[in-house]
Amino acid sequence: MAQHNGEPVRAGREDQFQRVRELLKNAAAGHGASLLVDGEPGSGKSTLLGLVAEEATRLRCRVFAGAARETGPAPLGALLDCLEPDLPTEDIRRAAQGGGPPAGAVRRFFALIAQVCRTAPVVLVLDNLHQADDASQLVWRRLTEAAARRPLLLVAATRGAPGAPLP
Repeated sequence: MAQHNGEPVRAGREDQFQRVRELLKNAAAGHGASLLVDGEPGSGKSTLLGLVAEEATRLRCRVFAGAARETGPAPLGALLDCLEPDLPTEDIRRAAQGGGPPAGAVRRFFALIAQVCRTAPVVLVLDNLHQADDASQLVWRRLTEAAARRPLLLVAATRGAPGAPLP
């Protein structure tokens, strides 16, 4: 059984935690990736995300973590909540709430992440991705495509069948 700080990792998640450790080391070396953790409520997804954030901090990565909420999802709200209060997101939030397509907000979000990636490896952790607003899910998908070219590790938990498309 895998252990972290002397504590066992939740049953059924040992292999994932070991994989996350490899991905974190790769991200710290400049080679990002994306990991989607799925399962039913109570299956250990949130615990695993907490361990990811803890291990990433230990490896001196910049960690941004949050959880999507079902109520009142503002455009990019799930992702911006992860970055606040550590990063300036006011202009992105204003652009996202402008009523039109969030293209300007998306560009600003990507620019901010790219800027942070230039200073340190970044780990972005999002719980309940399945509840995230449409713009956050779109940006998450685009970030997964860009992660391999940056010191960026994306780890999200969602509810659903393996390989099922996000809502």
